Amino acid sequence: MQKWVILIKRFMKPLVILGAVLSTLHQGSLGAVLLIQPAKLYPLWWTPILPILFFLSAISIGLAMTIFESSLSSRYFHRGLEIHLLEKLAAAIPVALVVYSLVKIRAAGNRR
Repeated sequence: MQKWVILIKRFMKPLVILGAVLSTLHQGSLGAVLLIQPAKLYPLWWTPILPILFFLSAISIGLAMTIFESSLSSRYFHRGLEIHLLEKLAAAIPVALVVYSLVKIRAAGNRR
């Protein structure tokens, strides 16, 4: 059993980095798919920076889902919430949404 714990600890950082990179590429590629098909999207939503908007929206929902999953796992495993960590995540959500909104407004202003 100890051998497995050592093996998992050894590969944990590379796997976390790989997961972050793959999710980033996934969100950008979703935006790129809609970027090459402007007729499939309402003109109000189509913009050349659509992959960036997909990525920025994924950041805010990722933070919210982390808080949600943490609260579910704390209930399921009968452990206390790590409030000091969740407060920092919750404080970052409005910042991420403001950045998204500013980029979206800027993109809408450049179309005119």
